[in-house]
Amino acid sequence: MSKQDRFYGIAYLVRKTSLSLTDIGKLKPGKFWKLLEEVAYQESVVEYNTARMVATIMASIANTIPSKSGRDHKTGEFMAIDFPKRAEAPGKNLESLAAKAGIKMPQIKQED
Repeated sequence: MSKQDRFYGIAYLVRKTSLSLTDIGKLKPGKFWKLLEEVAYQESVVEYNTARMVATIMASIANTIPSKSGRDHKTGEFMAIDFPKRAEAPGKNLESLAAKAGIKMPQIKQED
């Protein structure tokens, strides 16, 4: 990571948390990046919830307008974003860990 990326990360944590520059400076690099990812994830969850509330209001308003089809509008029709997902660390899923240990995973049979 460049110095600029680290600077933006520090500024982001200072703005979004109650941590001081001294507290952030005491963090080890691994903990720093994990904390940065978690704060960013939590902020994206808040943004999603806000978008969901707005979409619910929009669906309610749309449902007050009579339509020829008579169908109800759902909140999902007005959602532009999906629920955020946590970043998965590479090599941490079950299949990759099993392969690394030399364990063959059983295959799931697909029924027709």
